[in-house]
Amino acid sequence: MAGKDLDEITGGEVSGWAHVVQSINRLFSTPKNTRVFLREFGSDLPNLVDVPSNDAGILALFVAVATALEQWEPRFSLSSLSVSQVGPGKILLNLVGTYVPRGHQGDTTPEGETQTLSVPVAGL
Repeated sequence: MAGKDLDEITGGEVSGWAHVVQSINRLFSTPKNTRVFLREFGSDLPNLVDVPSNDAGILALFVAVATALEQWEPRFSLSSLSVSQVGPGKILLNLVGTYVPRGHQGDTTPEGETQTLSVPVAGL
């Protein structure tokens, strides 16, 4: 998940922070065991759709987010996470962290200011 990719909306090229945002959205929306040649890829977020929005459900959500990012997106170092309800059955994940452009190469040098990312998720 490094370098350049196709923008899922425009079909053009996407790189840098925009590529990280696209990759995180793809990661959170892909259930584990659904990609044929990379079964481990994805997160447990899609499985949490019907989890109650109590403390245990929110904790499971936080664990799913942190675990997926740790395993699959080394270019984003998560420092805080919050959840807000935006409608019936819809939540917004608010991630704050540091962009690490060469994290996939083992270089943990951050670039720029703290980044904030909001990801809509169905469920809870």
